[in-house]
Amino acid sequence: ETTREVLRTPGGIKRLTVAVLVDGLQVADGAGNISWQARPEEELAALRELVASAVGFDEARGDVITLRSMPFEQAAAQGEIAHAGMFAPSDINLMQLIQTVILSAVALVLGLFVLRPLLMRPPARDLPRLGRGGDLGGAALREGAIDMEDVAQPPVTLTDELRRTDRQLPVTFDATAAASGQTHDPVLRLKRLIEERQSESVEILRSWMEDEGETA
Repeated sequence: ETTREVLRTPGGIKRLTVAVLVDGLQVADGAGNISWQARPEEELAALRELVASAVGFDEARGDVITLRSMPFEQAAAQGEIAHAGMFAPSDINLMQLIQTVILSAVALVLGLFVLRPLLMRPPARDLPRLGRGGDLGGAALREGAIDMEDVAQPPVTLTDELRRTDRQLPVTFDATAAASGQTHDPVLRLKRLIEERQSESVEILRSWMEDEGETA
């Protein structure tokens, strides 16, 4: 007695039938008119072999492959062409745009607060150049080209005035000039200076008294 077992997987293929439709060629003549033309038989044979290899064609099983070249119907466009909206992604580089805005703001601030005050500053009056050795030109002083009021003078302190008064004590006293208030007497000038700068006078006298106390 002989026993035989046959195993068959589900979905067994008994026969294949494949149909392939291929569009033709668009050929333009000498006048520029476009016409449809079927593909040549050599190209269709090559496509048939490609399809047979892809589907596992078996002629003994009765498989059939049909390959035809026919014109395709052109589908008409429907609806409207979509356009990019305002918030649609674009090719603009956002980081580069931000850098440009920042640089423009910095340039504007520099122009308003740095360059504008420099350009609007009044020009300084021209003074004669210094002579050799750092001395003001003697010729310019003699000819009156330099106004001594234009030359910056150091501030006069009460101590400097006291020292100057010690060297310029008058020998005579002009009562008429003193009464009119138009005198150049160092003593009167010192008195007027002490009245104007009382706080500074008190500090000087206090320092003198402290120096005398330490010496004693």
